[in-house]
This record gives sequence, structure tokens and C-alpha cells, in this order.
Amino acid sequence: MAWVTPVTDRTLSDILNKETKGYFNKADWTRIYDNSDVLNDLIDSKFSETITFDTVVVPNIDGAPNSILALLNTTLANVERMRVELLASFPFVLITGAVEVVDDWEAGDLKVVPDYTDVNEWEETLGIMYDAVTDASLVEINIVDESDNLIVDESGNFLISELWST
Repeated sequence: MAWVTPVTDRTLSDILNKETKGYFNKADWTRIYDNSDVLNDLIDSKFSETITFDTVVVPNIDGAPNSILALLNTTLANVERMRVELLASFPFVLITGAVEVVDDWEAGDLKVVPDYTDVNEWEETLGIMYDAVTDASLVEINIVDESDNLIVDESGNFLISELWST
């Protein structure tokens, strides 16, 4: 599976004019899910960091709203876990602009539901993280012994120093 350029330019006009981008469909969901999977694999291969990734079978959009929403929340939780992990464990991977991805949407007449701006943010956040992880290049070198490590980029720029005492 390959990375697919996210769609991030949905507008209210798309909805009002009943344009294709005005609808969240199976193709959009599949792109978000597949791109999440690609990014998760990239993080694992590049940083040796395994982040929980829950498998989802993207449903037909004509199913029961509560079950569809549960699957969507699972998809979005995958994205949010990656965002949180990158911020916490890899501060040198700059994901400026990547926003918190809400993953606890609820069905119901009086509930707040995602709209086109949320979908744009989901895809923008994935794109920001993918670009940042793709651009990150690290070399870990041993300074004195196995307890002192310095992480530098390939140009020799200092990124993080971590000292562990035994």
C-alpha cells in the first residue's frame, strides 16, 4: 500500500453545491485509514517504535450509525496515538500544525458530529506527520559508553542528549 495525497481543501461550498468533496464517503475513509497504516509502518521502520494500530474494515456507509461511528472512532484513535507518540517520544520530529484528532464522536440528534473542517484537519494532520517522519533522518552514536547517547541528524546537528544511569 502506498501513501495517497490527502484531500484537505473541502469547503462549505462543496457541501452546498453537492460536490463530491462535500460528502464523506468510503474512498475518503479508506484513504485516511490506509494513510494511517502507511504512516504507522513508517514510524515503526524509521524509529523502531511500535504504536498500537487497530485494524478496521472500512464499512459501506449505509450501515447502522452507531457501528459505523465506532469504526470511525477507531480509525481516528490510530491517528491520534501516532500524533501523541511523536510529540512525546520524538520531539525532534516537528509536527507543527498537527492538531488533536478527536476520536470519541457520538451518534444522536443533539450530539456534535464531525463536519468537513474536521475531515480536513484529520487529513492535514496525517500529511504533516507523514512529511515530518519522511524528512527525519537520524543517526544514534555512542559517545562514551552504552549509557551515554547523542542523537544527531545526518548533517551532524545535535538533536537530543539522553543519559541513563545504571
